[in-house]
Amino acid sequence: QGLYPHQVLAHINGATTSQDGVSLVYPRPSRNVSLRLQGLREKDSGSYRCSVNVQDKQGTSRGHDSKTLKLDVWVPPAPPSCHLLGAPRVGTNVTLSCKSPRSKPAALYQWERLQPSVEVFFAPVLDEVSGQLILTNLSRASSGTYRCVATNQMGSASCELTLSVTDPSKGRMAGAVIGVLLGVLILSVAVFCLMRFQK
Repeated sequence: QGLYPHQVLAHINGATTSQDGVSLVYPRPSRNVSLRLQGLREKDSGSYRCSVNVQDKQGTSRGHDSKTLKLDVWVPPAPPSCHLLGAPRVGTNVTLSCKSPRSKPAALYQWERLQPSVEVFFAPVLDEVSGQLILTNLSRASSGTYRCVATNQMGSASCELTLSVTDPSKGRMAGAVIGVLLGVLILSVAVFCLMRFQK
């Protein structure tokens, strides 16, 4: 039932017609007209109405009644996507995000570091509803493999990413050392040339 209601099963004058995967739980005749749905999918969610018309042997209507119930089909989380937001440098902050494109009911998220050592994260650095993990004041020890697990009552799915924290100060130090060595080399060549010129 909805904007475009359609019939899934009918039993009229002893003949039953139904869509694929739909059947009566108990064979006719029976006072119990429970419906069996097999191979449920998320799109099967919606309102279902059962209408009963009672007729006598002459085909005269002796009563009519209907009831409606709502079916909400749950699905496990689809594989989430893991993303890094920010520049992973020593002393900076980054956010690891995780989101499943489909989950019913909505998934909750858990982050953990797998390598080089196992570490599980909790609030306030972890928001289990949005799937975001905030890492502050990064160090080289923050580098490693991180995994996010999306979970609901129907199952779970996960994704991983590798965080590599760089240290800009080491690059500057290396540059300074190279500069000093280059300066010494130039000075040595100049002194050598001057001495040769004086001779």
